[in-house]
Amino acid sequence: MEDCDAIMRMTWESLFPGTDYDGWKHQFDAASLEFNDRLLREAQEEEEEDSSDSNEGNTQFDESEEESVPETPQYPPAVPRLESNQVAARATRIWSVAEDETLIRLFMEISENAIKGTSQKATSLWRDVHAAYQMAHAEKPHILPPRPMKRLTSHWRRLAADTLQWISCYDEAGRLPEGGSGYNEADRIKCASKLFHLA
Repeated sequence: MEDCDAIMRMTWESLFPGTDYDGWKHQFDAASLEFNDRLLREAQEEEEEDSSDSNEGNTQFDESEEESVPETPQYPPAVPRLESNQVAARATRIWSVAEDETLIRLFMEISENAIKGTSQKATSLWRDVHAAYQMAHAEKPHILPPRPMKRLTSHWRRLAADTLQWISCYDEAGRLPEGGSGYNEADRIKCASKLFHLA
């Protein structure tokens, strides 16, 4: 951890001479924690609202209204048939690398959606992530097992710190001075991996 801080500090000072690294690091850590806490709090509030809504019965339901409701597409989409040599993946407590990558990719795509913006509520964010995960599961049922939204949010809580650290290292690797004309994406990932494993 000390080596990573030293490397990041040296890199920071070479890129931004005369600026306060400790102040930036403190602000970055605080903002990351605040963002994670806000997402978790909103997700928990949504779960509480959903559970309280489902506990209350709808006593004013009129059977005639059911016919006037237009038909909506079914989510998640229908599961495609597996070939004879494929077995559907089962959900276990241990998540596979493919599941982790899918969850991280979907969370990053949806949370940074340019149309919705980054100020979307946690409930709608996780609803969209869950729907996208279900679609990914429908495409690859032999790789991705079905996961309820609550499992996705709780697993994201464990992944978030490492993911944000990786993003920071990846961004830092892109700003390093050795990124000359022969510096490509593979070099950037290799450098980011070194920074990440030193952290």
